[in-house]
Amino acid sequence: MSKRSPALMALVLVLLILSSCGPRTLSPQAYQEFVISSLQGDTGEASQKSSSLPGLVPAVERLFASFYCAESVCTMPSELSYLSEVADFESSVVEEHRSRICEGKRKIRPPQELAADHEKICKLLAMIRSSIEAIQITSQVGAQLLAQSMGDPETLKRTAENYSRKIMEQKSRIVEALRQIQRIPWLKMIFNDTKIPELNEQGAGGGN
Repeated sequence: MSKRSPALMALVLVLLILSSCGPRTLSPQAYQEFVISSLQGDTGEASQKSSSLPGLVPAVERLFASFYCAESVCTMPSELSYLSEVADFESSVVEEHRSRICEGKRKIRPPQELAADHEKICKLLAMIRSSIEAIQITSQVGAQLLAQSMGDPETLKRTAENYSRKIMEQKSRIVEALRQIQRIPWLKMIFNDTKIPELNEQGAGGGN
């Protein structure tokens, strides 16, 4: 039998309890452990399975890594098509995290003292998902328009600049939403060793 990470086992245990008993109010510690385990995703050997769920932060890191052209200007349809494919997958990852924590048969009732954090987390996950979906659509449409503009350098330049700018605007919204999650003291740990420079700066600044 393959070993599973403590975080994954804790998440599975909480989900089993919730599925058997219906929505219930968790203790502060149990709620925090549930959310942290959810956002960290499936880790260890279990993460190698095709059905595993990546963590929230690694999912965004993969998305941002595909922005290699948008950081300047995307001029090739293939570049935006690739970004559209990545965004489509990562938006589903973020939605699964949001669903685990906020909705469905496994919905939990946070303790009163953490109700504000729960509402904030759900709102921010929805914002991140929405921005990634906007990136997916923008990249898809941009790729089509770039392909149509290949014979017209001026139109190509304007189109490339316009869609690259829109993509980077959505990236800024995602970073800001992640910063707000990072400001929740008990969730800072999920950002340890992040490859997102803006969040490393946030951590160094103490979140003020």
